Amino acid sequence: MTVKEVKFFISAIIDIHNREVIGFAISTHPNADLVDGTVRQAMKARGLTDLKQAVLHSDQGSVYSSMRHHRLAEELSFIPSMSRKANCWDNAVIESFFSHLKTEFPHLFPVDSAGQVIEDLPKFIAYFNEERGQKRLGYLTPAAYLKVEKIAS
Repeated sequence: MTVKEVKFFISAIIDIHNREVIGFAISTHPNADLVDGTVRQAMKARGLTDLKQAVLHSDQGSVYSSMRHHRLAEELSFIPSMSRKANCWDNAVIESFFSHLKTEFPHLFPVDSAGQVIEDLPKFIAYFNEERGQKRLGYLTPAAYLKVEKIAS
């Protein structure tokens, strides 16, 4: 996402079960700190001390193929998984999220400055998780879907 000539890189983790964004970070550099922060935020959101063999799927970006990312996977017990080269369908859930972010964010949060993007991204994530219904969830929000499921079980 580029705003006022500042290019932003956004890292996000989505729980594929209810399509909730459980971790995200934004930076002007696509580096290991960005991804590391996203993973740790997702763990905190779920109250986890490790990821207990969770699969974290990504594209083939250099950050995800780095030794640092593989050490993080070992430290936190997750399985790194990468999409096939030039195959966005392998990563369709996150690709869909980023498509919504790029099209909806500017309409919901008109941006006047680069700093405003950093300030408003958490608001967009809250909107995505708590207000925006999703077809695959029967038009429930990710948060509502999780609540309904807990009540049913």
